[in-house]
Amino acid sequence: METRLTPYQASPLIECTAALVFAPHPDDEALGCGGLLCAYKAAGIPVTAVIVTSGDHGEHGKAGADVREQESRAAADFLGIAKLIFWREPDRGVAYNERTIAAAQQAILDSNADLIIAPSTSEIHPDHRATAWIAIEAARRLVAAGRNLRVALYEIGAPLPRVNVLVDITAHEATKKNAVGCYTSQLAISRYDELIMGLNRFRSYTLPAQTRFAEAYRLLDTEELRQPVLIAEPELHRQERLNLVNTRSQQEKVSVLIRSMDRPSLSRALDSVALQTWSNIEVVVLNAKGAAHTKLESHAGSLPLRFIDSTTNVPRAQAANLLLENANSELAIFLDDDDWFAPDHIAHLVAHLRDNPNAAAAFSGVEFGQLVKSDDAQERWQVKHQFNASYDPCRLLFENYLPIHSVLFRVQQVRDDWACRFDTTMDVFEDWDFWLQISNRGTLSGTGHVSAFYNFNTTDGSGVFSSPDANTERVQQLQEKWLSRLAPQRFAQLLDYTQGLYRDLAEESSHAKHLQAALESSLLDVENLGTSVQAAREQVDSLNTVLKSREEELLNYQTHTRGLEEILAARDAEIAQVRASLEQLQAATRSRRWLLGKLLVQKKS
Repeated sequence: METRLTPYQASPLIECTAALVFAPHPDDEALGCGGLLCAYKAAGIPVTAVIVTSGDHGEHGKAGADVREQESRAAADFLGIAKLIFWREPDRGVAYNERTIAAAQQAILDSNADLIIAPSTSEIHPDHRATAWIAIEAARRLVAAGRNLRVALYEIGAPLPRVNVLVDITAHEATKKNAVGCYTSQLAISRYDELIMGLNRFRSYTLPAQTRFAEAYRLLDTEELRQPVLIAEPELHRQERLNLVNTRSQQEKVSVLIRSMDRPSLSRALDSVALQTWSNIEVVVLNAKGAAHTKLESHAGSLPLRFIDSTTNVPRAQAANLLLENANSELAIFLDDDDWFAPDHIAHLVAHLRDNPNAAAAFSGVEFGQLVKSDDAQERWQVKHQFNASYDPCRLLFENYLPIHSVLFRVQQVRDDWACRFDTTMDVFEDWDFWLQISNRGTLSGTGHVSAFYNFNTTDGSGVFSSPDANTERVQQLQEKWLSRLAPQRFAQLLDYTQGLYRDLAEESSHAKHLQAALESSLLDVENLGTSVQAAREQVDSLNTVLKSREEELLNYQTHTRGLEEILAARDAEIAQVRASLEQLQAATRSRRWLLGKLLVQKKS
């Protein structure tokens, strides 16, 4: 049981090819992960560090930004940091928003890192928490784009509540101390070196005796990074209770409207709203169950939350209308209590409406799937389908391809004489009917960006999945309502759309016939080719027989030739012997002639 809470074995390092460290202030990289960086230095693994602020605020900034950055450079030599990047964000003012997330993405790409090291989301200092979520969201977006990344969260001011990796830094204790010792301006305020080494000493509690110091990390894999709302559980709840409010910028206000049946999944839906990078949001939750509802805090993360209670069950359409009446904003979006948003969902939709000022609403793509438990009892997101079609007003009459939490709409257009209301005679597809009403007042523009998640629910949802037979009648009811009130121009569009479908169907049918004829011709060609192949095989067999016969003849010829060669060799040897004897006889003859000539000369004298 204990091993599920914390590791009982330490690792020498966290495997990677390159690492990028996010340090909220100068010294955080040495304090939080200095031992791991020393291990990378020893292993020859490149490390880049982003120092988010210069730490020039209050007591901790008395030495000045320049001094603290010089201390960072000195510490980098001990830690093996090849490149230091100074963002110089305001101390105690690090913002979790689109600008900082984009900068973090670029830093990850520039460093070519496959491991991101950042402070944990449970840190005390607001800059630490903001830096954590900036790093996580930047990594999530890159993972969604196909990049293989992991994020390791470290601890400094608050022990990690959830640890899954312990790194043995015993061999690097002295080097880490030297790196921390470079920050003399900070050690003059407090002995952070002693405090952090005390924490590292404590982290060896579950490890063998020879491991005296360890650093603790929460390592997030690619699957966890795909769903930051799951990473936030349950630590985000603590931050909600502490009511850590961020300073808001002047942005369009968005109301997130939630019809709550008080399901356990409501907390996940609220967490996903709290994680939005768009900060000017109000959350309005209606108790649609009627019975006693779980008490909600006044905030979802840093976002204000209003709770509308009810003593009776409120049908879906009526609940949606009540929420619309209570939206105090320019823009609004619905969210069922078993679904959730990606952190950039609202920011993307608002930006799209800004780019398309004549649009009545903007909608995103939505992933449809189911949460399943894996072997390690963790929930994983399993994708079944994706809603991400472009807008077609005629298609919308026949098919609801806009999940309710995909659409951000302009509240004023809805409120003008309350022209758009949810039809209370409908217990299902009331959102479909609402989109048709909005489409009569303007275009619905799609972002093409998947940023919301639709959780498959067959038990206590709207009934769309649990009553497929009844849905046919409900669809007919909706279509009869809208076909009977079509304006002439819209009716003409629908006729053109239908004629286009028939033309497309006729073309597809003709194309299918051509394909069928081509297939039949191809099959005949294949059959003929098979006959040709069989004849070729028989011819090859015949040629193989002839070849075998020729090979036997060649073998006999080679045997005969070798016999002749042996005879010729013997004859050559005999000729050589005769030539040698002849040469000897010629030499003897020359010798006798010389002797005879000499004798004749002597006789004459």
